[in-house]
This record gives sequence, C-alpha cells and structure tokens, in this order.
Amino acid sequence: GGAWQPVLSAPAHFACASFAATLTALLRHPEHSGPLILRADTLPPPTPPIPATTELFPGWRPVDVTRRILLPRVPERDAELVQTCVRYRPSAPGEEGDMLVLIPELREGVRPPYYHPDVDRLALMYIAHPAPLPAAEDGGPEELGELRIEVVLPSSSASSNPLDPASRLSRTLLHLLETAHRHSSGHHAGYKKRVRHDVLVPREAYQDLYLLLKRRHKHHVSSWPLGTDPRKHVFEDVAIAAFLMLLWKADYPPLEQARPPPAGDGAAQAEAEEGAWRTWGRPPGGFVDLGCGNGLLVHILLQEGYTGYGVDLSARKTWATYPASTQQQLHTTPITPLSSPPVTPPLPEHAFLIGNHADELTPYVPLLATLCAASAWLVIPCCPYTFTGRFTAPSYRSKLAGSEVERRMDEGGEGAGRVRAYLVWMEDVARRLGWQVGVEALRMPSTRNWGLVGRR
Repeated sequence: GGAWQPVLSAPAHFACASFAATLTALLRHPEHSGPLILRADTLPPPTPPIPATTELFPGWRPVDVTRRILLPRVPERDAELVQTCVRYRPSAPGEEGDMLVLIPELREGVRPPYYHPDVDRLALMYIAHPAPLPAAEDGGPEELGELRIEVVLPSSSASSNPLDPASRLSRTLLHLLETAHRHSSGHHAGYKKRVRHDVLVPREAYQDLYLLLKRRHKHHVSSWPLGTDPRKHVFEDVAIAAFLMLLWKADYPPLEQARPPPAGDGAAQAEAEEGAWRTWGRPPGGFVDLGCGNGLLVHILLQEGYTGYGVDLSARKTWATYPASTQQQLHTTPITPLSSPPVTPPLPEHAFLIGNHADELTPYVPLLATLCAASAWLVIPCCPYTFTGRFTAPSYRSKLAGSEVERRMDEGGEGAGRVRAYLVWMEDVARRLGWQVGVEALRMPSTRNWGLVGRR
C-alpha cells in the first residue's frame, strides 16, 4: 500500500496503561469516538489468530487481530463497514507502548462511509518517553509519553491536500486524538462511568428494535400538531415502546400463534405483519397507560400488535390524528385510585401498568397494580409527588435493606439529590407493597430517563 504519514500528536501526561484501557474501550465501543456510529458487532476471529498478511513494523509486534462490523446510527444514510483491528506492543522487553491499527475492508473504488475517516489505514499509538519530561513552569504534570496518529491515504487523494487543517479528514482525526487523550486522562484520574445502561434488556437487541420502530413511526414528526418539540416526544415514545416490547419478551412466555396485525392502517399494517415480535411474550391482561398524554406510546404499541389502552383527564390534539382503531383505545376519564373501580374502563387483571411522566399519578401506579392484581408495571418519574403532595425532601435513605436504586447510584458515583431521593422513596413504596423492583436508565432523549419496573 501507500506510505504511512504522521498527522497529529499530543503530549501524554498519563501512563501507557491508561491509554491501553482506552484502546480496549474504543474497540468495544467505537460509538464513543463519534455520534454517527451506533455500535460494533464482533465478527469471528481470523485463522490463524495473527494472519501471515498482518502488516509488520520495526520495533512493534502484533499481539491481537479482531474483525468487527461498524453499524451506523442512521442506516438510511450511511452503510455498514467491516473493519480489521490490529493491536501492537513494543518488541523490546520491558518497553512501554501500545498501538491500534484500523483497516477498513473496502471493495476496489469504494470509499468508507461518512462516519469513518477517508483513509486506507489508520494508526493510533502511545510512545513512552525513555524518562519522564519535567513539568512545565506553570506546575503542570510531567510528560510521560506521546499520543500520535498516522495514516495511509488513498491513492485518489494524491492530487488534493486532504491533511489541510481545515479539511474534514483533519478535523475527524483531531476529534479522535482528543477523544483518546480525554478518555486516557480519565482512566488515569480513576474515572468511573456514572450510569450503567442495559441492565434489564440487552443493548444490541434494544438498539436494533429502536431503529426499526423509529423508521416505522418517524412520520409523526412531520405531522405533530402540538407546540412541543416533535422529535423529542416521538423518539422518546419510540424508545419506551422498544424497551417495553423487549421487557415483555423476557418476562412473559412466547405466543403459540402469532397475533394478527391491527386492521386499517394501510402500508404500516403490511410492514408490521413482518415483525418478528408477533410471537413475543406480552402481558396477559394487555397494557394500560395511566396519564397517556399525547397517546403516541399507546398508538405505537397497538400498531405493533399489542393489546391495551390509555387514559387521561382530557384529549390531546394528537388523538384525532391517529386511526380509528387507536382512537377507540384512548379514553378521557378521571383516575380516583381509592375508588372501585379506580378508572373506567376498569383495569384488567394481569395488565401491565405504565406511568410515563405521570406526575401526581406516579406513586399510585404500584399501588393500583397491587389492588387490581396487575402482572407488572413501569414508572418513569418526572415531577416528584407523594400520595398527598410534592416530594420536597432533598435526600432520602431507604428504610429497607438491599435498595437497588442506591446500589446503582453508588456504583456510578451519584451523590445525594432530589432525583435520587425520589427514586429511592418510590422503590421503598413498591417494595413495601411486595414488588420486586428493577431499575433501568433508559436510552431515550430525556433527562428524566430513570425507570422503575415492578416485574413480579
């Protein structure tokens, strides 16, 4: 191939071990290097583990070769890309250093998708100094090594100047170097990830289903009749629907026979018939969205073949935009939790109750689930309320042993705060009612994304 060219470098005030941890993380999670990448799926390893065609460099030895497929966040725009990743360490015993070479696997005449630098090969490396360089006069840390990026440019770029500092390639490489430097500095400082996602449902299955549902229901963005941000509301409800469908798949037995798709929705119906989730498990009593607001979550779940309905004190403009099959399942009615029944139509036995940003209703969801023999429930709190008014406590410690919320928050270094306090209080309420409670930080476009799930 072409010649390697050094492009960028930066002083490293951290040891090679911190950079090595960063490389390992970037191999597993390339989405950390750019927002246009969804994730990477690992492909079967090569045979032999270090193929004879692996490129060799003086002073370095290949120690690991992996192949992965990069998945774009917007598959309608960007293609997938298979990439070979080769890890190198210094040949000399005791010498510190680490290098990752990324090789996009491209057909002749095809260039990488937009999210990948337009290069034939890219190397990101840490080169340790023989001895630490003294600290600067301003009292900064001593310099232990250097981060460097080198590339092999495609032959098609010979007549241009792709490494001009103003070019997209240079900006992309600078972002990669900054990301590697920042993450390595974080590892050096003992940084711990604050929030752990994907505890109740697997990340890969969730992301794949979310993208599919997003393509199915994104048309609601252009026809949104409310004065609120349509993208936030539509994609937030798509995210919750994907989470619920996978949660139900895990918690309920599969159907012996696929449910028929809903009637009367034209092309969306035909497309929905192909959904693999037609046989997935689902609540035996259907779902009930308490305080359903714009009704979009109810509509999405109905369109994907699930049974249920939503209730709210008043109708929204969005309700009239849904097909008749959805409008029939949206009810305007007050909810009086201690009446019998608390809502009309009555809550079905073994239903799954949903309280998404339900405010005053939030603490009543697990109580109603208990009184009405629901199978499970989900609350995503927003404004914190108790049974009698606003939740105003700045802090709250669980009165019961084994709080999952406190464990998860402590694990991520979350200190005291009203959000944490309210989640712990809500968890205590549900546990006193006899529920086993799961906690999930949902992947959705909202700062209020913590969900509590009463699973049984």
